[in-house]
Amino acid sequence: MKVRQFLTALLFSISGFLSSAYAQGPSKEDYNRAVSFLWNNLTNNKVFNTSVQPVWFGDSTGVGFVTRDKSGKYFNKVVFKEGKVTPWFDQEKVAQLLSGSLKIEVKANDLPVITVSARSSKLTFRVKGKNYEISFPGYELKLQEEEKRNELEAHSPDGKWIAYMKEYNLFIRSTSGETVKQLSHDGKRGYEFGTYYGWSDIIEGENGERPARLSVNWSPDSKFIQTYITDLRNAEKMYLLDWSIDSLYKPKLLSYYRGSPGDTTMVKMIPVFYTVETGEEYIKQELKSTHTNPIDYRWSKQPGIAYQENAIRGYQAVELHRCDILLKSEELLYRETSSTNIDNYQTQIIEEWGKAVITSERDGWKQLWLLDIKDKSLKRITSGIYYVNQVVHVDKKNRVILFLASGKEPGRNPYHQHFYKL
Repeated sequence: MKVRQFLTALLFSISGFLSSAYAQGPSKEDYNRAVSFLWNNLTNNKVFNTSVQPVWFGDSTGVGFVTRDKSGKYFNKVVFKEGKVTPWFDQEKVAQLLSGSLKIEVKANDLPVITVSARSSKLTFRVKGKNYEISFPGYELKLQEEEKRNELEAHSPDGKWIAYMKEYNLFIRSTSGETVKQLSHDGKRGYEFGTYYGWSDIIEGENGERPARLSVNWSPDSKFIQTYITDLRNAEKMYLLDWSIDSLYKPKLLSYYRGSPGDTTMVKMIPVFYTVETGEEYIKQELKSTHTNPIDYRWSKQPGIAYQENAIRGYQAVELHRCDILLKSEELLYRETSSTNIDNYQTQIIEEWGKAVITSERDGWKQLWLLDIKDKSLKRITSGIYYVNQVVHVDKKNRVILFLASGKEPGRNPYHQHFYKL
């Protein structure tokens, strides 16, 4: 057969196969195979321990963590004085206690435990929507009564005030209920104080209300509040038609706010601060950002001071400022730039040292640097041709940094991350 005839026959054969496959559609086996590659079906099923989260003991004596393999789920700990990995507790005993309390079979290698907090002698965890506390070494299990929280209220750290929204404005009232202060006055639908827009918030109908949200960041001394104005006035929606409700005999109209790359018609977040005693308002209009990456604020231990981290849209620049709320001023401490992309930048302010631990890719590899928050000088902490993924803990007293990194030692899988200590 000549080459041309062969290629022509092959082309018709492929075309016929594709036409047949297209007409039939994907098979159930194709669908099930695709579903098997969803992350929820891979993690800790075929791919294990991609993200081991430390649970730091509240008494600073150690850290707990959970690992998995094909045989099950295992709870381990490291007591700092001992410096070695040991079982966190007797999983057989805990399984028996939970089986008796829940009246269902609980397997020791598959404890349905979500850790809430831990100490060397106690563990608080959540199972089947309930909070339990277990004490060691006696293995006493107690069901904790849960305090019902209103997600649309935020209590001040000193317990004297409650922040809430009303008619698109931010209010605070005393816990006794005797005093009410209206902090903002210009709120209206589409220009809303003390709130945020959630990534997955769905709106029903053409002119429906979005889900109610509260965003309040109290200062540690309860004298200041940081929040946002959510500006939806120029934001454009994307629309969905929900055909899943047969009894309606027509689709339900759903919408949500979302922008494509380069769009300017997005939900904007405007930072705003309030002084609780005087009610004075400080709106930072010049720092309007999109709801997909709002400016982050962390309070200083110094009254009236906050640290401002702004990941500028496009992820090619990050800025760290110190803000003085009373003077209504800010000072640039650090700016990270990249011609391509800044990957998961981190800042950890350690005022006891007068420093900040930051991640930077200034040498081509993501490494740790120490920023002096007074004179703004930089000092390298780590170096090498490897990648720092995350700072997971800083022991301020002993000046020890625990971090995750990939590709640090030759011969290790560079796609795995491991703990390291400085």
